[in-house]
Amino acid sequence: MKSLTAVLLVVVTLVTLPLAGCAVVAGGAAGAGAAGIYAGQTTQYYPSAYTPTLSAVQTALARMQCVVLKTDSEGADTTVIHARQGHMLVDLTVRNKGLQVTTVTSRFGILGSEKDDVIFHHYVQEALGQG
Repeated sequence: MKSLTAVLLVVVTLVTLPLAGCAVVAGGAAGAGAAGIYAGQTTQYYPSAYTPTLSAVQTALARMQCVVLKTDSEGADTTVIHARQGHMLVDLTVRNKGLQVTTVTSRFGILGSEKDDVIFHHYVQEALGQG
């Protein structure tokens, strides 16, 4: 009898799990249509050279009380910074696009936090004297 109950429990779980996912996706799509879609990360283009932009990113991280855990260089034109703000992970990519243009891509948290991205990019603009 216990094995029959276990089998039924597995079958019910397998049948209802995809349905629950559909409800979440449908609900998320309805909400996204009304409020816009947030992809979990933000990329901003700055009219600034690579080195001053990287310095501005580090200043913005300090203002947001982030602790840098690891910094990786991907060639001379890209830096990836892994940090932590409290318990939230922060990932940043600073990439030289050439001729005084640098992109900064940020993700606060696993799924991204639009509010923290906006604050961070505001601090970067201030540090560059653009905001």
